[in-house]
Amino acid sequence: MIPLLKISKSLVNKLSRIKEPVFAKLYGVFLETATILLSVQVESKTDNELEFTLPTEVDLYGLLSIDNKEFNASEVKEKLQEQVDVTDNPIFLFCCLGKTEEITAYVLVNDQLQSRPFVIISEQEIYDELVHVRLRGNFFISSNIEKSSYEGAVLDFRNSVTTGKLAFNFSKTPIYLLGTECEIGGNLSETSGEPIVGDIYEHSSEKKKKVDSSLYPLRILDVVIFRKLTQDTTSSSDKEHAPICIVTKKLKDTLFIPVKIDVLSLISKQTNLCRLYDILVESVIRNLKAFQLTLTRHSNHDDVPILPEVHHFFPDDCGHFLSIWIPKNINQKTYESSRAALHEQFLLPKNKPLFRKGNEYVFKASIPGGAPLINPHETLKNTNNEGKIALVKGRYSYYHYNQSRMNDSGWGCAYRSLQTLASWFKWQGYTDKEVPTFDEIQKCLVDIGDKPSSFIGSRQWIGSMEVHFVLNTLLGVTCRIINVSNGAEMMYQGPELLRHFEDYGSPVMIGGGNLAHTIIGVDYNETTGNIKFLILDPHYTGSEDLQVIVSKGWCSWKGIEFWNKTSYYNMCLPLVPLGI
Repeated sequence: MIPLLKISKSLVNKLSRIKEPVFAKLYGVFLETATILLSVQVESKTDNELEFTLPTEVDLYGLLSIDNKEFNASEVKEKLQEQVDVTDNPIFLFCCLGKTEEITAYVLVNDQLQSRPFVIISEQEIYDELVHVRLRGNFFISSNIEKSSYEGAVLDFRNSVTTGKLAFNFSKTPIYLLGTECEIGGNLSETSGEPIVGDIYEHSSEKKKKVDSSLYPLRILDVVIFRKLTQDTTSSSDKEHAPICIVTKKLKDTLFIPVKIDVLSLISKQTNLCRLYDILVESVIRNLKAFQLTLTRHSNHDDVPILPEVHHFFPDDCGHFLSIWIPKNINQKTYESSRAALHEQFLLPKNKPLFRKGNEYVFKASIPGGAPLINPHETLKNTNNEGKIALVKGRYSYYHYNQSRMNDSGWGCAYRSLQTLASWFKWQGYTDKEVPTFDEIQKCLVDIGDKPSSFIGSRQWIGSMEVHFVLNTLLGVTCRIINVSNGAEMMYQGPELLRHFEDYGSPVMIGGGNLAHTIIGVDYNETTGNIKFLILDPHYTGSEDLQVIVSKGWCSWKGIEFWNKTSYYNMCLPLVPLGI
């Protein structure tokens, strides 16, 4: 029985960006009852080792043609048989150029292309059926100093992975995978039948955490990798022969190379644990292949090896994870051509960065306790203003009074708003620089001659112009300043704010009287003239409690009455450079 065919809505949206004939590859996942197509990849001039970029179990399931003319069935069948080996029934999608809403699907059955119905589903529907498994671990391998030697050492370690010497533990659970066996403790041991991944997720600590509202509700299970030090009692391979030891005495410089395993798999919730063990082993092998390839490519014969590191991305326009191997401490500019190739391969917009380090996906486990909240506004409901809504695009961190053990109540609101704006540029990958501290902000203003030296260490306020000066000096960001004569005049700023959030999407700092706030969205009704502002208030003094912040209005929609009718206001609107 041929499974149902489901196509990601994100994938369909990507096809609308194709402006010329193309023949591309289709990647997806296989469930018991359906094949889900997640991604399309077109040819690029730069090879980015695609097999290591997508999560394990996301495989090549078919091909796509967008053209002005009808396809040649014989040529399509030949290419499907040559390129797709994960299934006996590869998929072929076709549509005419400029008519990507009229997709026709075919499945190869008994050497014949048969028309196949399909459904388009949202990312939320897709990830309701799947679980991401993030496998991590740290190891050291020893090697001589020569390049050929440490390449061989990585290869030896990779080969050892297939001999059953690995064990896996689901983080913060008593569940261990030991090959064909598993050890289960806690409530899960009472589960009837063989446990599946969905059971583990239901009993894991991850289930109890609030899902990151900035993305689809991704289910992510953390797994830790171990190397077995004892032999399995069922293994007899080590008893068949006496060990042979060869000793060579020679002076050699020795390297101890750290190998970091950090790899993602995308699997069905129905996957059983024995099958999961095989998937995790395959994931480690893929990780090591990518590690070795990057290590080889960027290390010279006489140098200490340049260690690779992996970065996981989940671009909003993509709909799935992409994991990129980059040499450690490499300059962002040096890797620009490879980033451009990824944009091209996956049909992603080329007007903003998606694969800089600042764009990395934020896993819950990596967020330190007490860190500023990320995007608290995403838990809010829309207003009843019935207007056009435009919001901040991407992530920002919410900075407010009394963070970092600093009491700035009554004078630091504009500093905190500036920090929120700076965090947005860092999260989007426009800068590698950390969010500036109060001392760094004050020193910057002194260095450029805007303030006297006595300003450093003081509790003096700053305003919109100072925010502009600091962003421009420290981050190279240009800002527009809009003057508003009084709070009542803010009702006429709807079109300008709509245009800013639609074109740039950066948060806006506004100062007036003795107060500063951050505007992160607007709801403007052109018919009635009514306007609502989405305000992030830096005057909050409590802990990083999302429920309190939202329920008490520290992050909320405000009407025109929020602004003081007698105060003069300046808005600082950061502009965003185009490019990747």
